[in-house]
Amino acid sequence: MTGFDDDPFPDPDAVLLDGGTFRLYSNRIEEDRGLFLRSTDVTYYSDVTSAQLSGRLLTVSRNGTRRVVVLQFRRKEQARIALHIINLCKQ
Repeated sequence: MTGFDDDPFPDPDAVLLDGGTFRLYSNRIEEDRGLFLRSTDVTYYSDVTSAQLSGRLLTVSRNGTRRVVVLQFRRKEQARIALHIINLCKQ
């Protein structure tokens, strides 16, 4: 037994959803920032206070200095999948 039998996403470095400029993992959201000086903002699901879906936009509210993360998807179905991943992994 590995201890991950009940965990649907045992590898925290496996990308669950790639949105181009952002990626959803089993424990965090990573966003690419900047045009020339690239940096990555990380939002852990434990910091998420709420997530609201509106069409192709997913607005994630969180604790900390940068309070809102807005993720834009190409299709509504991708946004629904992302919300499901956040809700599932936040537990």
